[in-house]
This record gives sequence, C-alpha cells and structure tokens, in this order.
Amino acid sequence: MVMESRGTWATFTLRCAPPAPPPWSLGERRGASSTRVLLTFALTLAPVERKGSAARGTIQPVLFDEPEAPPWMLHLSRDARGFLVPAEAPWNADGSAALAEMDVDRALILGFHRACAVCGYSLNRERPVFRAFSQGDAARIRLEQSDMAPEFSGPVHRSCILFSMIVCPYMREPTARLGKQSKIKPGGRRGTRAAVMGFDDYVVMMADAATDEPPIQFGFVKLVEDRPYKHGIELLPDLDLAVQDDSKRIDVANTRPLYWPGGGRPESAIRGEARRLAQRVRPIDTPFAGATIDGVDYNCYELPQRYL
Repeated sequence: MVMESRGTWATFTLRCAPPAPPPWSLGERRGASSTRVLLTFALTLAPVERKGSAARGTIQPVLFDEPEAPPWMLHLSRDARGFLVPAEAPWNADGSAALAEMDVDRALILGFHRACAVCGYSLNRERPVFRAFSQGDAARIRLEQSDMAPEFSGPVHRSCILFSMIVCPYMREPTARLGKQSKIKPGGRRGTRAAVMGFDDYVVMMADAATDEPPIQFGFVKLVEDRPYKHGIELLPDLDLAVQDDSKRIDVANTRPLYWPGGGRPESAIRGEARRLAQRVRPIDTPFAGATIDGVDYNCYELPQRYL
C-alpha cells in the first residue's frame, strides 16, 4: 500500500504487502440478496475445521459457557444455534443469518453513520475504534500498516469486539482454522496469538475511478492499542473493564441502534441506502489522502458528520 499526501498533510509512504484482492465489488450480487463477502475472520462465527471432526469444514458443537453480553448487544437476534447476529451480518431469504459472511451494504451504512458493526449503536468520536485479527494479519499491521490498516469490515466498540472474540469458534482458539470453502483463505489458521487492536480513528476509502458503485473499504488510522491473546477466555477481565467504560458512552435508553434482522427492512431498501451514501460522499467532501492497494487507487475521506 502506498499513501500520498494531499493538501497540508506531510508526504509519507507505507511499504506494505498488499492484501489479497477482494472477491467482490459493490456491483456483484448473489441472487437477489445484498452484496456479501466471506470474511477471513468472523465477529461471531466462521466455518471452522477441527481435528477429528466427523464432517470436515463444518462447525462442530463445543461446550462453552458464554459470558454475559454487554447491554447494548441484547437487542441482537440469535441464530438457531444461539449465536448473536452482528449488525453487519447478512440474512438469507429463508430468514436465517449467514454469520460467516459480511453484508457489504450493511457495513457501509454502519460505517458512514459511525455505528458499531456489531451492536449498531453509535461510536464515540473521542474513543478508539476496534477490530480483531488473526496472528498473520496482526503481525502485518504491527510491522507495515500501523499508520493505516485497510479492512473491509467496519469499526467496533471495544466491549463488542472483546465479547465476540471470546465466543467466536474461529477467533477464540489457537488451533482453529477456516473451512476449505473460504474464498479468501481456505483452511487458513487463526494462529497462536490473535489480537484485538484499537485505532485512533477510521476513514472511508473509495476507489478513485468515477463509477456508480466503486469498491469501498475502511482505513483504520494509527494503531493505539494492541491486545494479543492465545485463548479467548483470557479476554474476560478486559471485557469487564470495557463494559464499564463503554456504559458511560452508549446511551441504550435514548438512542436506537442501526440493525436490520431478517424479515425487517427490505434488502432492496438497504442496498438503496448504501448506494445513496456512497454517491453522496464524493461531492460533499474533499479527500485528505490517497492510497493505492493492489493496483486500485483509493481516495480517503474523513467522516465529520452523519450522512443522513
């Protein structure tokens, strides 16, 4: 990834190994449903292979006592297995949630409105935003992308990401790996030391080409917190502290989260809202920096307001 300054920003260059080409663009579809991308990691659930399992590439039941979810996650629907469904997860036509995937349209709406990709409540502008990464991805960010880390999934509250990593079958155990059906990392291992990482802020990265549906991802700016862990259960003390801290800033009583469970808002309306937001950002804001990722030129936009 190469970053070039614009305006009054100082020139700087990041020499980074480019991420794998995204298997999607906003114009690609899966039937009549919203645009989706299979995650290399999941917030709550990913296809995981386990040694000795009867059916390779399938999720096997694991005895696990789920910690109490933060109050701002209690409105989330649960799938048939009892897993909470994050705000950025897509829903199938039959009303079931696809927890191993991310809905690009939902992620874009949440990101543009500065809302958490898990719970859907607003993110405080004065607090760091978070994501979690496998061992390999975390190492790359530390060494090469600490100033700007590109990511297709949106920002998350610290408490929400910690809870998700404690319960996610892929992210909570060092021996877990993605299923062979993964389009990005078939059979990819989580690694011994995954990490929850906090960033000073995030920007929206839109392809420089003037198209109706440009590829979009998020750029996480300036790594400020790095919490490596081996087993998800190690994060329980961190979760308790994060819930206490986030409870001072997330107003559950007087605000409504952005959340669209299956059978709720029509998928066509969600797609239309994502397109409207993507098309509005160009004439409203001036990009403060540019980035080239895997041969695609992006403009980076700050989000000083909610795009309503």
